[in-house]
Amino acid sequence: MASTAGNSGWFRGIVKAVPSGDSLVIVGGSEAEIPPEKTITLSSLIAPKLARRGSIDEPFAWESREFLRKLCIGKVLSSN
Repeated sequence: MASTAGNSGWFRGIVKAVPSGDSLVIVGGSEAEIPPEKTITLSSLIAPKLARRGSIDEPFAWESREFLRKLCIGKVLSSN
């Protein structure tokens, strides 16, 4: 179902992960043993940052990530 679309620059795949409230990881279908992945950052959107080791999350960082995750995870997506 998910695949890269030739040399056109378009990428079609399924949303695999949501690392933050403003980015998605898409995995494409391929005959290769390890399918290609592409990280998409949503333009004109700045989400609160999740904490790294030894620090704390910005306010509403977890909530923004979970909202986007519930909305997009497992859906088919095309990008350019």
